[in-house]
Amino acid sequence: MRTKVTLVLLLLNVALFSWIVHTRHRWQIEIETADRDRHPLRELAVNLQAFEFSSPKATIRVERLPDRSWNITRPSVWLANTTNVETFIRYLQEAESKATLDPTLTGQTLADYDLEKPIYTLVLTPAPASPKDPSPAPVTLHLSNVDKGGNAHLLAADGKHVHVVNGDWLKQLFDELDGLKEKRLFMIPVTEARGLSIQSLAAGDAARVNLREVGGRWLLDSPIATRASNRDTTVVLGGLTTLRLLGFPANPVPPEMLNELSIRIEGDKRSETMRLGKAVAGSDPKLKATPRYAKLDGRDTIFVLYFQDVLFELLTNAQERLRDRHVLDFDPADITAITLTASSQPVPLKLQRLDSTKNTATADWQIAPPGGSTLTADRTLVGNFLLRLSELRASRFENDAPSSSEVDKFGFTHPEREITLIATTGAAQTKLSLEIGVDNKGGAYARAGAGSPPYIYALASDALDAMPVSPLTYRDRLVRALPANARITSFSLTPLPGGSGTASYNQTLGDKETWAQTLATENSSVRREALQKLLVGDKNTPALLLQLRARSFVSGTYTDTVLVNGVLRAWAYRLTVTFVTPDATPGAPATLTLDLADRAGSDQLAGSPANEANVVFSLEAGFMDALDALITGERPAAPPLPVPAPVLRGARPSTSQ
Repeated sequence: MRTKVTLVLLLLNVALFSWIVHTRHRWQIEIETADRDRHPLRELAVNLQAFEFSSPKATIRVERLPDRSWNITRPSVWLANTTNVETFIRYLQEAESKATLDPTLTGQTLADYDLEKPIYTLVLTPAPASPKDPSPAPVTLHLSNVDKGGNAHLLAADGKHVHVVNGDWLKQLFDELDGLKEKRLFMIPVTEARGLSIQSLAAGDAARVNLREVGGRWLLDSPIATRASNRDTTVVLGGLTTLRLLGFPANPVPPEMLNELSIRIEGDKRSETMRLGKAVAGSDPKLKATPRYAKLDGRDTIFVLYFQDVLFELLTNAQERLRDRHVLDFDPADITAITLTASSQPVPLKLQRLDSTKNTATADWQIAPPGGSTLTADRTLVGNFLLRLSELRASRFENDAPSSSEVDKFGFTHPEREITLIATTGAAQTKLSLEIGVDNKGGAYARAGAGSPPYIYALASDALDAMPVSPLTYRDRLVRALPANARITSFSLTPLPGGSGTASYNQTLGDKETWAQTLATENSSVRREALQKLLVGDKNTPALLLQLRARSFVSGTYTDTVLVNGVLRAWAYRLTVTFVTPDATPGAPATLTLDLADRAGSDQLAGSPANEANVVFSLEAGFMDALDALITGERPAAPPLPVPAPVLRGARPSTSQ
């Protein structure tokens, strides 16, 4: 009994399973049939070898190449934009039929659907299943224009059924059709470019400029071997890779119209060459870009593009415009030693870096002046000098192959400056040298030292101003610093014999007295504020006398007289400060002495005697103003504001600087 029941149940399960499979298959067929009716072009456009779209205006045919890219073969042979082609095919696949009509059943004709003489024709050629198979026959479809109801009619390949499609779909199809042409011309991106070649095609001009990229730097290979400008070369490559197709000439273009430039970009494993021609007749000269004829190697089609005038000028004069104008090529952070020699100072000035830090803002330097002991250098000033030298640029390339007489003419027989740099990278050292010559008209010229090409560069007339040789220029601006735990016990400002000074101030602290207590008794608020700045300072600014700094140095040796407004004068005042430190011998205070000249406008000189810093220097503005207030009892007057130039009626004010 149980066996019979089991067999019956098994047979019922088999029957149910068979019914489900059969029903599911039928449903699947119905779904696919419905989807085919709803999207009539989906299957036809799945694997295309070519497609052609014709309208009253033009016919465009696109074919797939062996490398799976697409090529336009009509109306002109041109590379297609693969992305836009795939989008166009996707629009074909997504064409949705609102309804499928059979005119023979309704008594209507194709003319009723505007399909008797269809305005648009779409020919789809499927790809063969395998390369050995013959190509399938193309499928021809016809499309009407959009009717008043906003619909278009698509005649199926059988020539009988008509699909009603949305007019918006047809418009989108046209929009994508317009973008099938690849508008880009150079396909190698800037980041892949490893070489650039420019040749003039003018008759008798065979000069070719070749550039190559090595280790992130661009170099000129010909017509001379030198550095190229990384920035300008990148600008040119960027301009070339952004060129876009404008269109195709309506009439044949004579070969002589393609004789301006040959431009070649080398990539990692490919290269592209464009032959650039003359401007199209009737171009507007006011535009900053000129339509020109051009042709790409590997394509016979001549086309028109907008070519920026500034880019054309850069390429036409590439030998000079793309050449690096920097006279020396170095990183200031690598420099560990500097030697400077002037024609008026044959003994060289040497600067030496004291540490191995690569940070020019924190590197410590020392000066070895001619015939003197070493001095601490101002790291900011040395860093600025190296930065200016690394940015020294030629105003023009004067001579690339000078004769011995020309070398003498440019002042290199006895150069005004000779500069040697030692660059240290790891354990390796590199020596760089530079000579600056001056001709008999005052023009400045530069050339690299021995072992470098003989190129002579013209410099700006003030180039020598950025290369001072005086050790005072690079000396640390800190004249003298009192110990951090120093306590100032007295301060005096007294006139000196023979000078013009008349005011005086003297104050000595008691054993337990502070300057805050003493200054509180000062009647003049102006003098009190001045003494506060000089002796005490505040929470943000230390006392000026604790860190005595120079704005600039005048002499490395103290002198009894100084030039004030062009007149040799004696010192006007002597400022004397006594101070003690906790570890000093009792009863033996130290002193800081400073002789002061009369103030001359925005400058005031000070001298530190030979037994102290032994130097003459200009005071910083804050120190100068505090002394002025102490001497006169008045706050220094603010500098007058510049008087604006009168503006004539009817004229605009000048905006030039």
